[in-house]
Amino acid sequence: MRETRQPPAPRATRWYIVLAVLVGLSAWYYLSPTVPARAGPTVISGPIMGTTYTVKIAGVLGAPDRDAAAKAVKGALDDVNAKMSTYVDTSEVSRFAAAPADQPFTLSEDTTTVIAKALAISRASGGAFDVTVRPLVDAWGFGPDGRPKRRPGADDTDKLLTRVGYDKLRLDEAKRQLSKLADGVSVDLSAIAKGYAVDRVAAALEALGHDSYLVEVGGEMRGRGEREPGAGWRVGIESPTDGPREVVRVVTLPQHGLATSGNYRNFYIEDGVKYAHTINPKTGQPVRHRLQSVSVIDEEAALADGWATALMVLGETEATRVARSNNLAALFMISEPEGGFRVEMTERFRTFIVQTRGTP
Repeated sequence: MRETRQPPAPRATRWYIVLAVLVGLSAWYYLSPTVPARAGPTVISGPIMGTTYTVKIAGVLGAPDRDAAAKAVKGALDDVNAKMSTYVDTSEVSRFAAAPADQPFTLSEDTTTVIAKALAISRASGGAFDVTVRPLVDAWGFGPDGRPKRRPGADDTDKLLTRVGYDKLRLDEAKRQLSKLADGVSVDLSAIAKGYAVDRVAAALEALGHDSYLVEVGGEMRGRGEREPGAGWRVGIESPTDGPREVVRVVTLPQHGLATSGNYRNFYIEDGVKYAHTINPKTGQPVRHRLQSVSVIDEEAALADGWATALMVLGETEATRVARSNNLAALFMISEPEGGFRVEMTERFRTFIVQTRGTP
């Protein structure tokens, strides 16, 4: 499916309720005015992983049930963060980074699961998704140290590439052991761990008997059930423009996760050249193509998270081919040479759409 749109003119917000505004990510709640309101939902929110989380549970919970849900949510998030954050010195990924090559490093079941999913996406995407790409991200100025004093040259990139490549990792799932085949190789799960954290929160809520919820962690989401009778959880996907934010598609998440990756907010321009935060792990360079945003829906938020990044690396032509060959529910927003953008999507993604912009 293909559709061309021009950048929207500024207009009033109307019925959109903003959930989160995040660099490179774009989703907010949409509530139809035709659905009668009722008490609730119960909202649980807070900071985590350098970002925020928001959980909405249908209905109004009493204090004991709300406290139990809040404790379960925070416990799941803290557990994932403690194991997978590169900012926690004692995390598994931090300790693996310091480990020598060719020495098996024992992982928890959670981290083993996430790395196995990451490597599967890496293989299916031809290496577009790669959890070892962090040295390149830092070198181009999109890490914690910010914009570099000078851009990496060819020699710098070649040197960094010796530490990058998912084929430099060996995972023994049965033994839960990960090995690196070269010194200096590290793992950064930031492009999939938030999605996995969403899945963990969903599982924690279901263990407490909640079957209608919407979970959001750093822009990655997962919904199940209905916000209220006859009204499923709806999430808006915004246009990839620098101007006023505008929802161009609204999807429902009956029991699925949603992730969006984009290059239209996190970038810098130097000497007239745009450098986006998405780095191609095979070339070592920021991507330069017209694909501005990718949204992926999957039964697992972790897979939606990883695949959104992989497709963003691939660019408009290869991303659509790979998405269809892997039967992904994916939506692409592609800039046009004359301005504006066009929308393309796979047939599977279309089945989740409940509203197109301009159709109340």
